[in-house]
Amino acid sequence: VETGDVEELHAASENIRRIWIMAVPNGELRDTILRYIAQIQCVRLATLHDTRSHRVLVEFHSQML
Repeated sequence: VETGDVEELHAASENIRRIWIMAVPNGELRDTILRYIAQIQCVRLATLHDTRSHRVLVEFHSQML
């Protein structure tokens, strides 16, 4: 976030998302999440260029870890 490197933020977000999805024990829930991944990706790409969104995303990831 501090560097403004959107690509690095995007890659880190993708890694966390993949790890989180693999950890979902409920197969139906995991499949549902994966079914809507394209819509989620559209929202992510639209918001990742906003610096306020960067801080919210990093805070959310920090809480998840």
